Amino acid sequence: MGMDSRNYGRLDWNPLGGIIRPGNMITIKPNFVGHANPVDNVEAMITQGCIIRAVLDYVYMALEGRGTITIADAPSIDTDFDQVRKVTGIDRIAEYYEANAEVKINIVDMRKEVGHMRMGKLVHEELKGDPLGYTIVDLKGDSAHAGIIGQYKKFRSFNYSKEVMMQHHNSDKNEYCIGNSVLAADVIINLPKLKTHNKTGMTCALKNLVGINGYKDWLPHHRAGPSEAGGDEYAQKDLRKDLSVMLRDEIQVTDNMLLVIPLKALSDALYYSKLALPFHDQYYNGCWHGNDTLPRTIYDLNRIIFYADRDGTMRDTAQRRMFILVDGVIGGEKEGPQTPSAKKCGVLVAGHDPVEVDLTCSRIMGFDYLKMPMFKYPMEGGKYGLFKDGLDGIRIISDKCRELDGVYDAYNCNFIPSKGWLGHIELMRSTTIERSTMSGAEIARTHGRTM
Repeated sequence: MGMDSRNYGRLDWNPLGGIIRPGNMITIKPNFVGHANPVDNVEAMITQGCIIRAVLDYVYMALEGRGTITIADAPSIDTDFDQVRKVTGIDRIAEYYEANAEVKINIVDMRKEVGHMRMGKLVHEELKGDPLGYTIVDLKGDSAHAGIIGQYKKFRSFNYSKEVMMQHHNSDKNEYCIGNSVLAADVIINLPKLKTHNKTGMTCALKNLVGINGYKDWLPHHRAGPSEAGGDEYAQKDLRKDLSVMLRDEIQVTDNMLLVIPLKALSDALYYSKLALPFHDQYYNGCWHGNDTLPRTIYDLNRIIFYADRDGTMRDTAQRRMFILVDGVIGGEKEGPQTPSAKKCGVLVAGHDPVEVDLTCSRIMGFDYLKMPMFKYPMEGGKYGLFKDGLDGIRIISDKCRELDGVYDAYNCNFIPSKGWLGHIELMRSTTIERSTMSGAEIARTHGRTM
């Protein structure tokens, strides 16, 4: 990438000096989605501490003793953040910096609340959250959800209140609660995990930025119901599944626990009736290749992180710089993001553009990006665009290949997708050859056909 290439191999090599200036505020955004992986080791699920520490030292070098460093994320609502600090070792890293460095390390849980399930209802507990506070950023009609805003009453995030969701995404607004530790930053260091995702196919640099938002119930993850009826939670109408989903939604909006108990019992009975008589399709909760809602949310948050100023006003020019380093030493396959199986890859991917990085990582995973809606919106371009140089602008720097089409042959790790994507996104060698002959316009049209 040519980062301080003249000093490479020397003790004074300063690779981040080109984007970090002394006195800057730096926010490091790892993937801290959970504190434990119930099916495998936690290293398959979150950014490893050794990656964070290595990048952190180069951040410190570039600051030359002046500036601020914050490690921040908003993990899942039931994640034990203190345990994440321990398993990654960032507590010990912060202690070392406290004792030996001029710039101290701030570690921030950016969630405004945590929660636990009680009889099927999510019970919330308030947190202090970002010490710098939060700013509401409203994309209004510029949101990627604008094209489906007529269906805003269907917007859902599993086990969250639909009423809260509709307060923030409707015909008048599309707003997000963004931590000021992000908006105040001069540089974002994006440290995602290379793994599968049951709602988007994969999670990497683009999806990692969902963790800049304080409230999970402000984030549309799917649209309730089957695709046949305007939803994207599952594919086909099914009376039992439809009723189970409706009851589940009602549980989250009632405060009467005496009512919650029978609602949950009936919802569960309908859901588990599939063991005797299978549903028309296996999909549930938006966990499949037809989910077109979460990709729009992801695109919104990525545009915010680049174009929203410190006051939350969207500007025409980028407001902060980004460096990305993907932790693919041990990746996560199958049922990511929270129960992935470990995949030893031994891969690190670096870049400045999250779309370019994720396109490259999709090939490393053995996936076809044209079959993942997450890529559709940034590749279409438009206002507050991300992918400005297009596919022709991607420059691969490695010892095995020089072009995106060569990544699959050189680094393919053959990830197994999650169940809702299995058999739908795997890339075949003949597909890469065909793809290399397509123009950008043809690729955008192909996205529309494959969704």
